[in-house]
Amino acid sequence: MFAAHLGTPWRLEVPPNETGEHLDPEEAAQIIRTLAVRRPTAANEPTWIRTAALAALVAATGRTISELAELDVPDLRLKAQPPQLLLEDGPVELDEDTVRTVRRWLRQRAAITARLEGSDPGYLWIPTKQPGNPRRPDVELPPLGARRATVRALHAAHRRLVLNVLGRPLRLGELRATQNT
Repeated sequence: MFAAHLGTPWRLEVPPNETGEHLDPEEAAQIIRTLAVRRPTAANEPTWIRTAALAALVAATGRTISELAELDVPDLRLKAQPPQLLLEDGPVELDEDTVRTVRRWLRQRAAITARLEGSDPGYLWIPTKQPGNPRRPDVELPPLGARRATVRALHAAHRRLVLNVLGRPLRLGELRATQNT
């Protein structure tokens, strides 16, 4: 259509996309393993591990970040046989690599929430850095780990990690298993 609009006979044929908007399962698993073991030099370790764990859960469950953002730690049943994640419509079995990566995040999360006065709020995804505006020191922020990480922050961390590790963009949705409808 664009060629016709320009009045030119040249047309660029787009090759068909065999997998649609999703990677094949083997390629997704390889990317998730790479994200979980290759820490970018400038990356904050807790943010890196949280992002790798989230990517692993997106691939394992077929859910979006928005759907996984509201999870709490008790939703994980990592000691069950088989390990699983409890979702609204039932449990989803988790593979060994996903469990290993999620456990690494839980250790990082525990180190962050240990600094809280009082009890752990139980949110699975918490901020890994204290936000704030240095020009507004009068604004008091809640302690790190006392609130949920925002969907926006989870997406931004994923974009930065993937670009630093893979050198190319990759939407988290591409890691999801193809839905058979």
